[in-house]
Amino acid sequence: MARTLYRLTAVDIKNAAVGATLYDGGGLEFTKVTKDSLKSVYQYTSPVTGKRRETSRTGLTLKAGRIWADPLREIVRKGGDPLVQAKQEAAAQRASLEALGREAQRKAATVEAVAREYHRSVVPDFRNRKHAAQWIASLEGSLPAWLWRKPISEVEPGELLDVLLALRERVPETAKRVRQRLDAVFAEAALRKLCTQNPAALIARRMRSKRQGEQSHFRSLHYRDVPSFIEELRKSKRVGLSVRLAIEFAILTASRSGEVRGARWSEIDHKARQWTIPADRMKGHEAHIVHLSPRALEILDEAVSLRTDSAHASLVFPAPRDDSRALSDMALTMALRRLPTGRTREDGEPETFGDLATLHGFRSAFSTWANDSRRFHADVIEAALAHREADRVRAAYDRSAKDGERFERDMRALRLAWADYVCTPKRSKVIDLHRATA
Repeated sequence: MARTLYRLTAVDIKNAAVGATLYDGGGLEFTKVTKDSLKSVYQYTSPVTGKRRETSRTGLTLKAGRIWADPLREIVRKGGDPLVQAKQEAAAQRASLEALGREAQRKAATVEAVAREYHRSVVPDFRNRKHAAQWIASLEGSLPAWLWRKPISEVEPGELLDVLLALRERVPETAKRVRQRLDAVFAEAALRKLCTQNPAALIARRMRSKRQGEQSHFRSLHYRDVPSFIEELRKSKRVGLSVRLAIEFAILTASRSGEVRGARWSEIDHKARQWTIPADRMKGHEAHIVHLSPRALEILDEAVSLRTDSAHASLVFPAPRDDSRALSDMALTMALRRLPTGRTREDGEPETFGDLATLHGFRSAFSTWANDSRRFHADVIEAALAHREADRVRAAYDRSAKDGERFERDMRALRLAWADYVCTPKRSKVIDLHRATA
């Protein structure tokens, strides 16, 4: 048996060219679709019809393809036809569901059941297996058991809103994605007449709104703790150079993660000490000028060492293994989770800066520091954060101060003062949990 089955090795698959077909024995062959994906094809002569037939699956590994094919071989060995049996099982399942009756079917259609069935139907549309796995895992891991197992027809908008608002307090981005994915699940259920409303769609506006007095739902360190964080970041051996430089650059410039990760050398003007972010990379679709502090320019000088001789090496902070790709947002998030604060969480695990802050939260720290300092006009602070169009703020300055250069001076002074503040070591290096904002 060992000679006729499992002929291939992982090395054979790795060395095969894309498009190549390799025979593993026992009617199973693999076609290399992409560098990391195989198409598994099982061919057999049906004991039922006597005809040559085949069935296939795409996206499996060598090991997974064998695991998929083994039960099919067993069906043929016992005189059955896998395709015929699959049709019979599907028909029996449909008949069983119909026999349950409409009300019983609705009771059986829990949030979990509908979500998993919908997930199976859309898996072929996902970019990769990892994203497909994360899609269903985010729902299973984020929703409480009572809601996950509740009949989907009985879920009320109010209770779903309470669950997702609580989730938003802990992990805002996850809450946003879970609501979007539940929107698709409830829409599928409504299409199949398993529920009469889509609670996830009804709460969308409330999920986007902020509570009265809330500045941001991103976790943030108090600005007094940012210098200590930067000290820990610089000396860390657990975070790669490109990620370390990108995080500090983002803090100094009070820029969004995507703006920094996508920064290109062509956007940097060393002579003018400016970074011009083009409109197509800005959230507000307006070009944004960032005045660079001496430390920000030092970071750019250090980042030069990350460049290679390849023609596409245009990113300032490229991914470590592929300079044609930008760093992922998750790479920066994981860096925060690798930096310890030196304390222990309530669950006994070591606390990290990822428990206290998100990268986006440093923009909130910058805003709070700038407003608390009372040295800078509120409009300048908002323009520095790209919350308001710089040209409109500049025009307001021109009318009130009759000084066309004052706006530029204040913008540059704001950046330099912030960089000077966060780069100056402070005596206290103890993060005060009571000062961390959520």
